[in-house]
Amino acid sequence: MAPSSSQNPFGANFRVRRYSLLAAQHALEMFRRALPISAARSCLDQLSNRLTKIAAEARKLRTR
Repeated sequence: MAPSSSQNPFGANFRVRRYSLLAAQHALEMFRRALPISAARSCLDQLSNRLTKIAAEARKLRTR
């Protein structure tokens, strides 16, 4: 069972930020897929990879 927000040092704000990060990842991915293969798409690929790594670190923080 997940700890309640009173026991979670990050609280509800952390969850909201994490969900915002996931929403940004999703929007970026949908935009990236609509682009033809180009330098812009490659740049968005790199940004998407960074967001994925940030999201992974955020998940680790929540479980500590």
